[in-house]
Amino acid sequence: MDNNNKIKECFVAFIDVLGFKDIIEQDNGNGKYLEFIKQAIEKGTAQLKDRQKDSSHPYSYWYDEFKVKSFSDCFCFSIPLEFKNGEKDYKQNFVAFYTWIKVFYNELLNQGFLCRGGISQGWHYSDENIIFSKALIDSYAIESKQATHPMIMIDPKLISQIKQRDFTHHEYYEYMFVHDNAGRNFLHPFNYSIVEEMFFDGKTINNLTNSIEERNILLEKYITILDEKISLHKGKVQVDKYQWLKEFALYTIKNNYSDKFKHGLISQ
Repeated sequence: MDNNNKIKECFVAFIDVLGFKDIIEQDNGNGKYLEFIKQAIEKGTAQLKDRQKDSSHPYSYWYDEFKVKSFSDCFCFSIPLEFKNGEKDYKQNFVAFYTWIKVFYNELLNQGFLCRGGISQGWHYSDENIIFSKALIDSYAIESKQATHPMIMIDPKLISQIKQRDFTHHEYYEYMFVHDNAGRNFLHPFNYSIVEEMFFDGKTINNLTNSIEERNILLEKYITILDEKISLHKGKVQVDKYQWLKEFALYTIKNNYSDKFKHGLISQ
């Protein structure tokens, strides 16, 4: 879909930063935490900007069309499925989009902040003043109604597209998608660099020992951060969110809680 108003079929993610009231209160108007969020966005797009400079890259035209809009604690990330030159590579666009939003997720976590969200596919329009989007509504609906923990859940319609397009037959599938025993499908928050190397560089898991080790070292740091948050908020409802993410981190590096989490997507 692409009319005179430039409405396009897009991947769209709605992301909510949890505990934003605390961020505002801690910032006290000096901009410290604002800078953290800006840096998270910039780091999430840094690799895209670097690749854009490479004129020989066969998909250099994508990097002009990644967009992020924000208001208070809400962020809208989007990328179209089709581009001005008519090119379309569904898998490549989705993997790049996954990498982008998960760098954002991890940069916030590194500063002690959690986020949750929903991701969908559908028609979407965005300019400097307005967002007009069915995909954003779908993403918001799944975030607000089902993503009770720090996960970016996947809309069932998008899951159907992913399965139709043969993602399941690629090695990176097991590292990119996950579900829990409540039947919620979501993007793996910590494997973005592994998925990226598999997809863009053609590596297999046997060639990624160093990347896995680096991921695990980072997760050990995250677990320390989460333990501190659990201790700080003991007796409060937000402890459940920190505990959930700690359990998922332990599942990722040690396969603990394998009764609670599984690789891949399940039908809904």
